Amino acid sequence: MRIAAFAGLILFVSAFAFSQPARPPNIVVIFSDDHAAHAVSAYGSKIIQTPNIDRIAAEGVKFQNAFVTNSLCGPSRATLLTGKYAHKHNFPDNQAGRTFDGAQMTFPKLLQQAGYETAVYGKWHLRSDPTGFDKWLVVDGYALYNSPNFKDPVKGVHKIEGYTTDTIFNNAIDFVKNRNQSKPFFMLVTPNAPHRKWDPDEKHKAMFANKKIAPPATFNDDYATRTKAAHECKMSIENDLRKADLKQDPPQGVTGAELKLWRYQRWIQDYLACAASVDTGIGRLLDQLDRSGLSQNTLVIYTSDNGFFLGDHGWFDKRFMYEESLRVPFVARLPGVIQPGTVIEQMNLNID
Repeated sequence: MRIAAFAGLILFVSAFAFSQPARPPNIVVIFSDDHAAHAVSAYGSKIIQTPNIDRIAAEGVKFQNAFVTNSLCGPSRATLLTGKYAHKHNFPDNQAGRTFDGAQMTFPKLLQQAGYETAVYGKWHLRSDPTGFDKWLVVDGYALYNSPNFKDPVKGVHKIEGYTTDTIFNNAIDFVKNRNQSKPFFMLVTPNAPHRKWDPDEKHKAMFANKKIAPPATFNDDYATRTKAAHECKMSIENDLRKADLKQDPPQGVTGAELKLWRYQRWIQDYLACAASVDTGIGRLLDQLDRSGLSQNTLVIYTSDNGFFLGDHGWFDKRFMYEESLRVPFVARLPGVIQPGTVIEQMNLNID
């Protein structure tokens, strides 16, 4: 059975599984927001530990060279669903009024046709309602870190109190507990973290508070060999982080290079704390799969909608076609099918 463009990996696993007499594998795709590969310890990060993402890689496969074709939230999500480049799925940017055409064929629809129960929980960012999902609860509009409005097909738009990352994983865990046990399931889990603006919860904020995070080697790039755009962009740590990002004013008398470094430290601590909260949620979900007896027959994938500048070239954000913004983590496990500790060096893209 041919399943979907998104996953050469899902296609391979499903073809294998459906050739066996056993039940087809469940599929869980965790798709975070703005999580750079160099903020994952499985990819060699020196500034954060991500034990639960690392666990997926250790128990399965790590794609060493995974990239996206458009490092923006909406376009990358539409590509994930359709397997198309942005000019083909017609959601090429995040402009106001842009709406994803949910009538297009997507891999969740194909999984539905194959007999899967399907669900999505978390950030959506495509403005139209999800299609191809039996159950869905998505953030309505901008994904705030605390108590945003969600939308589902039963209640419509309604506020859910609490930390958004926890709410998303709570609903994913509830789905696993209450799934239709007569069917295999596919679940897409889309935390909004670590997207700007970075508001970590107290537990994860404490992990990085007052830590000195080493800036990257290109932190003081002078752009001497680069075009005008690099000099004029609006994602400079030195000039473009706002008070809402930094949460406080700098110490009095701090200027120049010292101020730039202070701004980096204040921002990167919150970014990493938000990323760590996603890793914690992944651990909770993996534990639930264990408790439910599903781990041995569930394909689990972790990836992100795009990379991010973590002070690289003196920048935050992701809006240039540099490697840091296009490279993403991509790890997957399925016991008995994917050999633990596998590393794939060949390039893969989110259209794959």
